[in-house]
Amino acid sequence: MPISRREFIKRAAALGAGLVVSKIPLLRAGERVKEKKERSPLRVIFSLGSHESRADAEIIDSLAKKHRPHFFAPEVVSALPFEKRKLEELGLRAFRFGKVDASIHPFIAKQVEVVERHGLTPVLLEVFEFSEWKKVGEASLQSDKLFRAAVNHFNKGEWREAIGAYRKALEKEAVAVRARDDRIVESITALAEQAGGKVLLARFGTTHTTPYIRLRNCPGVTVERVFDSSPVIYSHDDEATRRLIHGKSVSDELVAKAFLERIASPKIPSKKIKGALVSAAKRILFKDFSLADFRQVSDQAPGSFPDAQNAIVNALKEKGFAFLKTEKDFERLVKKHYPRFKLTE
Repeated sequence: MPISRREFIKRAAALGAGLVVSKIPLLRAGERVKEKKERSPLRVIFSLGSHESRADAEIIDSLAKKHRPHFFAPEVVSALPFEKRKLEELGLRAFRFGKVDASIHPFIAKQVEVVERHGLTPVLLEVFEFSEWKKVGEASLQSDKLFRAAVNHFNKGEWREAIGAYRKALEKEAVAVRARDDRIVESITALAEQAGGKVLLARFGTTHTTPYIRLRNCPGVTVERVFDSSPVIYSHDDEATRRLIHGKSVSDELVAKAFLERIASPKIPSKKIKGALVSAAKRILFKDFSLADFRQVSDQAPGSFPDAQNAIVNALKEKGFAFLKTEKDFERLVKKHYPRFKLTE
């Protein structure tokens, strides 16, 4: 079953039990940091894309071969019981992955393989003290509760209330992402103080474009970013979240499309398909849905989550979309609507 961005973060955070965090220094014993004016910048390569299928992790392997990074930062959110300390002591700790069940976490399992194959040092960029994490985690928790409230309204035919509740859910999600992006920027800035001249490869979802933008003019850091496809085609759900992150307006129609995408996601067989294709397909499938369509589907979803999913699938069929089963199905659909679409090798 496909998992949402929110569910991925939950699972990645749950892997905290499998992350053995240590006090391994990022610099070798006896190695001194050069004076600031002499230090070479830390080179940061952001790999931005999906984090669901094993295929989504293939680009990490390609980038590791091409750029030979010293460090690798996975999208892992962690809360550690430390007193307030400098970020160098708190967030920039080396760790090793524990065992990962590939059947449950295919992307993370492949990611671990790549890290071990290339001998990269994983570092945590999103480490929060418990007091800090409570605020971030509470925003995510409220987002989930509001999503469930939106589903309940939707299944009762209360389509306006469903849109209102899901808008609030997206707003809470944006609060959490902004806080996480702030910590990523702080951590990379601190890492640059320790590891100038080295290379960091970081893998995050496509909603995390803010760190790259903010670090472009940061002393001691050079940044690059590589997306999983060209052009980058955001799903409506990701677009709505990104707009809220950057303080832009979000229409009711965009919220409605984002909600339908999220409800229908478990029906999309994307476990072995690259996320860039899945996001583009979602964009195509739901781009012509209007508020009138949203209301009609809501009226046909009498009472349960499966009813809502079936009503959406039926609406897609009425619009002429066949059920997508294989990666070739996704490729044909995306190429038809976006002829220049290309996956990054």
